[in-house]
Amino acid sequence: MTPGSARPGPLSRLLGEEDGAVSVEFMILLPALLLFVVFIFVVSLYLGTASDVQQAAQTLARATLPLLNSGEENVDVCASLLSSNMVQAVIDQTAFLSIDNLTFPASCTDQPAADGSVTITLVYNLAGSTLNSLSSLVGLDFVQIERSAVVYL
Repeated sequence: MTPGSARPGPLSRLLGEEDGAVSVEFMILLPALLLFVVFIFVVSLYLGTASDVQQAAQTLARATLPLLNSGEENVDVCASLLSSNMVQAVIDQTAFLSIDNLTFPASCTDQPAADGSVTITLVYNLAGSTLNSLSSLVGLDFVQIERSAVVYL
């Protein structure tokens, strides 16, 4: 030992060791990484579901054109779409939607509007779904998706 140098204590030996430091850092970051992956999954699932609702609204709005061009007076397009099972057929073609969670008006006698437009609005309820449960896990609150589509005669 040289004069003025202190003998290394047990604490200084531990602070100098770096064995296992990467494992400790990984374990600290792992929960945040997993939460980020779940967040990306939830947002992707939400966007897919919202896209399906919008596509269904657009398809149903386009399906009203032959009904209104049939020459009949005062056609209730919503009731006609429901009675022809068109709503069920459109929802069956989507990846994320279930007819049980969809709200579609039983009657829309105010269509077409004065400007000749037909507006179809769909409301999809997410309460109790996997998407709703996962969204609350990452701090989001997805309860329902409402989308509209307009076509002009």
